[in-house]
Amino acid sequence: MAATKENFPRITKKQVDALDNLIPNKCPELLEPDREIWFNAGRRSVVSLLQEILAIQNDSTILKS
Repeated sequence: MAATKENFPRITKKQVDALDNLIPNKCPELLEPDREIWFNAGRRSVVSLLQEILAIQNDSTILKS
Protein backbone atom coordinates (compact mmCIF):
# COMPACT_ATOMS: atom_id res chain seq x y z
CA MET A 1 0.00 0.00 0.00
CA ALA A 2 1.35 3.41 -0.96
CA ALA A 3 1.89 5.92 1.82
CA THR A 4 -0.44 8.90 1.93
CA LYS A 5 -0.64 11.79 4.34
CA GLU A 6 -3.40 9.95 6.17
CA ASN A 7 -1.62 6.58 6.59
CA PHE A 8 1.96 7.85 6.91
CA PRO A 9 3.96 6.11 9.69
CA ARG A 10 3.71 7.91 13.05
CA ILE A 11 6.12 10.78 13.53
CA THR A 12 6.75 12.80 16.65
CA LYS A 13 6.80 16.52 17.29
CA LYS A 14 10.35 16.07 18.58
CA GLN A 15 11.46 14.66 15.19
CA VAL A 16 9.76 17.42 13.22
CA ASP A 17 11.12 20.13 15.55
CA ALA A 18 14.66 18.75 15.19
CA LEU A 19 14.40 18.91 11.39
CA ASP A 20 12.85 22.37 11.59
CA ASN A 21 15.87 23.56 13.59
CA LEU A 22 18.32 21.80 11.29
CA ILE A 23 16.70 23.12 8.09
CA PRO A 24 15.19 26.52 9.00
CA ASN A 25 12.69 28.35 6.83
CA LYS A 26 14.79 31.30 5.67
CA CYS A 27 15.23 33.46 2.63
CA PRO A 28 18.25 32.70 0.43
CA GLU A 29 21.25 34.99 0.42
CA LEU A 30 21.57 37.32 -2.57
CA LEU A 31 24.85 35.72 -3.71
CA GLU A 32 23.77 32.13 -3.07
CA PRO A 33 24.03 29.98 -6.23
CA ASP A 34 20.75 28.95 -7.89
CA ARG A 35 21.43 25.23 -7.47
CA GLU A 36 21.95 25.67 -3.74
CA ILE A 37 18.72 27.67 -3.44
CA TRP A 38 16.74 24.91 -5.18
CA PHE A 39 18.46 22.21 -3.12
CA ASN A 40 17.61 23.97 0.14
CA ALA A 41 14.05 24.65 -1.03
CA GLY A 42 13.61 20.91 -1.61
CA ARG A 43 14.94 20.07 1.83
CA ARG A 44 12.63 22.63 3.41
CA SER A 45 9.62 21.28 1.52
CA VAL A 46 10.16 17.92 3.23
CA VAL A 47 10.05 19.62 6.64
CA SER A 48 6.84 21.43 5.67
CA LEU A 49 5.30 18.15 4.51
CA LEU A 50 6.19 16.45 7.79
CA GLN A 51 4.68 19.35 9.74
CA GLU A 52 1.47 18.92 7.76
CA ILE A 53 1.44 15.15 8.34
CA LEU A 54 2.05 15.65 12.06
CA ALA A 55 -0.94 18.01 12.23
CA ILE A 56 -3.11 15.42 10.45
CA GLN A 57 -1.93 12.68 12.82
CA ASN A 58 -2.62 14.86 15.88
CA ASP A 59 -6.09 15.77 14.58
CA SER A 60 -6.98 12.14 13.91
CA THR A 61 -5.69 11.11 17.36
CA ILE A 62 -7.91 13.73 19.00
CA LEU A 63 -10.92 12.61 16.93
CA LYS A 64 -10.38 8.94 17.91
CA SER A 65 -10.27 9.79 21.64
